[in-house]
Parts: sequence; structure tokens; C-alpha cells
Amino acid sequence: MNIGSIVRLNDNNEWNGLYGVVKYMHKDVAYIFCIQNPCYLYVATQKNDICIINE
Repeated sequence: MNIGSIVRLNDNNEWNGLYGVVKYMHKDVAYIFCIQNPCYLYVATQKNDICIINE
């Protein structure tokens, strides 16, 4: 996963099924922007279930 990657969030929470774009990366943590929740960034680590659609 890199900055600009398009991803789908598959975690078992209210973000499940949303698509987003990786906005920032810090070490192994991705901060994902989703248009459905524009005021927040989804914080994803290796423990999260993230499907990369397009790098």
C-alpha cells in the first residue's frame, strides 16, 4: 500500500465496504480518506482487513 492507493475497507465496523484513497503513510500505518466520512481519516495497520484495488 502506498500514498494514492485505492483500497476497500473490509473491517467489521461502520467503515466496512467503503472505498478510500491512502492519503498519508507513517511507517506501517496508512491514513485512508473516504468520501463517505470526509471529516475523518481511517487509520489502518497490518492488523486491519484492507483490500488494495489499485496501487
